[in-house]
Amino acid sequence: MKHNTVVIGAGQAGLATSWHLTERGIEHVVLDRGRVAETWRSRRWDSFRLLIPNGVCQLPGFGYSGEDPGGFMWKDQVVRFFEEYAESFHPPVREGVAVTELRRGLDGDWEIVTDTEGVMGAENVVVATGAHQRPHVPSVAQGLDSCIAQIHTDGYRNPAQLTSGGVLVVGGGSSGGQIAAELAMAGRDVYLALGRCAWLMRRYRGRDITDWNKATGFQTQPVESLEDPAARLACLPMLAANDSGKELNPRVLRDLGVTLTGRLIDADGTLVRFADDLAATIAAGDGFIRFLKARIDAFIDVNDIDAPADMGATPGPDTAASIRELDLEAAGITSLVWATGYRMNLGWILDAEFDDQGYPVHEGGVTPQGGLYFMGLPWLTTRGSGFIPGVGADAERVVGHIAARTGHSQRESVGAVGQGLTT
Repeated sequence: MKHNTVVIGAGQAGLATSWHLTERGIEHVVLDRGRVAETWRSRRWDSFRLLIPNGVCQLPGFGYSGEDPGGFMWKDQVVRFFEEYAESFHPPVREGVAVTELRRGLDGDWEIVTDTEGVMGAENVVVATGAHQRPHVPSVAQGLDSCIAQIHTDGYRNPAQLTSGGVLVVGGGSSGGQIAAELAMAGRDVYLALGRCAWLMRRYRGRDITDWNKATGFQTQPVESLEDPAARLACLPMLAANDSGKELNPRVLRDLGVTLTGRLIDADGTLVRFADDLAATIAAGDGFIRFLKARIDAFIDVNDIDAPADMGATPGPDTAASIRELDLEAAGITSLVWATGYRMNLGWILDAEFDDQGYPVHEGGVTPQGGLYFMGLPWLTTRGSGFIPGVGADAERVVGHIAARTGHSQRESVGAVGQGLTT
């Protein structure tokens, strides 16, 4: 059978796309190698929490309706949120179907090669697998002695999983900061090699940073405004995922007992070396915070908003000594956690065009190859494209293009083509 549209991936981007396809009455199927929200189920650590407040979690035709809109969902709650979304409109998801190749057929349409259902045909294909596909481990890892256990955050679950002893966490983004804090509070001796990630304040002048980013248009900043395309795949800033009022940044981690270093640049057996850039990294992060505060302050002034004054102290230059090299074995460090993010892995897509970063060439998710679309990538159209609240607008735009391409101009009621979950 040839489908009108095949959506690959049943996470937030794929489900949002399916919702809009269903609303327009466009026949389609959603394929996922695992289950709905599989990435949230199997590739997050046990204590993982969303970085955005519950009330911000909005998808097409659905949103958070619990009693704690200002709280932050735990991993299992996130999974249930997506399950309830799927239950609300019964998308035609086929679970346990992995796509191994996507290619242009001889008739000009698309062929989707799967591991369990053979080759499927489609006029349109929406790749909604996101950017978190291949865990990235830097080449320096090859120089480490085998006595140091290595694990990527993709496989990290909790402190008890690691061999007893100290831990070196590499990467100062959101994942690295949260895991370093968890390990330190579990009594581990923790070193954190910061990269070039910045950090965010959780709250400012009476509101969550998410509220201010939305109000000031920060989250809807268009991709065209980026001076460097490499920024599309930049790390997520370090941010506290809780509503306790506590912040998470390098200084907070240092107060927890974490030893901060510059970037990890070399490894030879158990000896590792770090760049002399710790002070510069912290200064750059402080500068980003000042930029955000100034942007919000200006918005408050222009709109005459009644907001409490900023009572936070402005930190001075960081003058703490930075370690340049460390013998992990002598320091009692037995494990290394790579919090170094992900890289795209789209080599299974043939007959498509990619830039030198491996990012698909597209305009608003629409590629030059007729009938091929992308959803859920960071900076697909705006800063917020890769996040739960941002996928809806992109999905509506992509599905609108599919509808025009295949002659489905009239919207039909939700549920018109829903076929339910199958495995």
